[in-house]
Amino acid sequence: ARLSWTACVDMGPRMLKYITLIILCAINLLNYMDRFTVAGILTLLEQPTNCTNCACHNTHHYKTVNNQASLGLPTDGCVSQSHSSNTSTSGKCWCCCGLGIDDEQGGLLTTIFIVSYTLLSPVFGYCGDRYSRKRLIALGIFIWSGFTLAGSFFKVYWAFLLMRSFVGVGEASYGTIAPTIIADLFPVGERMRMLSIFYLTTPFGSALGYIVGAGIASLFQCWQWAFRVTPIFGIILAILCLCVVQEPPRGHSDANSESGLTASAQTLKGASGIRPFISDVISIMKCKSFVWTTMGFACMSFVVGALTQWAPTFIIWASKVAYGVDHGYSVREASLGFGAVTVATGVSGVVVGGEVAKRWGRSNPQADALVCAIGLLGCAPFMFFALLYAHKFPPVFWALSIVAEFLLCLEWAPVAAILLYVIVPQRRSTAEAIQILFIHLLGDAFSPLVIGKISDTLRGTSHPPDVEKATLLQAENEFFALQYAAFITPFAAVLGGACFLISSFSLDNDRQAALQLVKIQERGRSSDTPSINTDDEDAVLENRDEFSKWSNESDRLLSGASCT
Repeated sequence: ARLSWTACVDMGPRMLKYITLIILCAINLLNYMDRFTVAGILTLLEQPTNCTNCACHNTHHYKTVNNQASLGLPTDGCVSQSHSSNTSTSGKCWCCCGLGIDDEQGGLLTTIFIVSYTLLSPVFGYCGDRYSRKRLIALGIFIWSGFTLAGSFFKVYWAFLLMRSFVGVGEASYGTIAPTIIADLFPVGERMRMLSIFYLTTPFGSALGYIVGAGIASLFQCWQWAFRVTPIFGIILAILCLCVVQEPPRGHSDANSESGLTASAQTLKGASGIRPFISDVISIMKCKSFVWTTMGFACMSFVVGALTQWAPTFIIWASKVAYGVDHGYSVREASLGFGAVTVATGVSGVVVGGEVAKRWGRSNPQADALVCAIGLLGCAPFMFFALLYAHKFPPVFWALSIVAEFLLCLEWAPVAAILLYVIVPQRRSTAEAIQILFIHLLGDAFSPLVIGKISDTLRGTSHPPDVEKATLLQAENEFFALQYAAFITPFAAVLGGACFLISSFSLDNDRQAALQLVKIQERGRSSDTPSINTDDEDAVLENRDEFSKWSNESDRLLSGASCT
């Protein structure tokens, strides 16, 4: 006989919920791996496409090209092994794999992914509060894997761009829903640590995107193969999500925490229809701490999106300016180095941020917001000086980047926890979708494109130089264009830190108000009330700024809810 979810969670070693957490973490890791593959091989995508007759795996053609070159005959733009460092001993040619794009078009590859992800998030947020969450996640992963694989077969920029636009479906599905499943799996006391584990896979996945993407492209001597790894694992995880993951009832952990709720709260579910959805959105946007943390998160997203997209390319050109064009970092070395930094700082930052927020929160209810503010404000000067001195002392760039990324990663777990305790359970997927919409529309949806556009404008040429053939003057021109464009990121970090500071003033009141609303709904359930009573909710919201009065008014509100 099939065990019920409640039995699996409440009895025995409770392995099922940890297996579910592992699968969700693997999905998050794979998503970020796919997302940052583009950044890891961006200089390859910018290679010119003037090798019209070359086939990447055609050894006979390659030998013909070598013979033509030795005789001084035309090679249709293809270069011989003796003249190019982009060829391997197996006789495969790099140059036919480029898309011939500029910095702006390279930034657009990330922007189009984020835009589609952002626009689809409200759809999955609405469905995530009302329908089977694991099926929605699996559907998104199937679509994402299919379009990622399809994109790897195109060598025309616009077609590849179109395929990347549909990849956002995957993150839109699990990004809005997975944190709510984790919140329902684990009680409040364990939630921060489990969210930290989930977000640990973000830097791991990002680093693997740089390292594996560049490594696979180097192994097969063609960038398309970098996008043929993640779809295989994506299909496997989608099947595991359908067959293994058993999602908990909404509000399950809240029902078993110190909130004092009973088990009947486990059936919390958003009402269907447009009007209830609009009502949910209005109620969510009335939460001051949610609004301000979302604005701060958007600034953080702007910084992360810009730096993760352009950092490997930036340090390649910086090293060529510092060491000479023949002794700078290769694409693989830059991607490997930045991937290692991302893993080290991401893991330590997420763990430290989550633990500090949890321990500090025992004595300070504003701790989560303050940790986020400290992280963003602290990373700004390190980021600024890393950009400033990269071309003079590359090791200084790496050292300052480590500190800046560590501070930047402190926010991941606390900012996720804030949403989960200031929003009632049946609105959390919708709130996740709203937050995703704003943080990406105002953040990393456009920051890579903005950096690329500014860089192209400052450089003054239509395309960046070939990374393997650039002169020192071209390398300096490209570096300084990227450097000046990237200088906007420290200022965005300062703005985000200020937003988190502002959110700290209303954080505790909003948390207590959300808890009170859930208690009211639980009492209303005794008379079959399907959702929160609007009058009671308005009363809570009007009084949350003076929440100390709630201890005297609690009984009146609860009794009023039970009579509606």
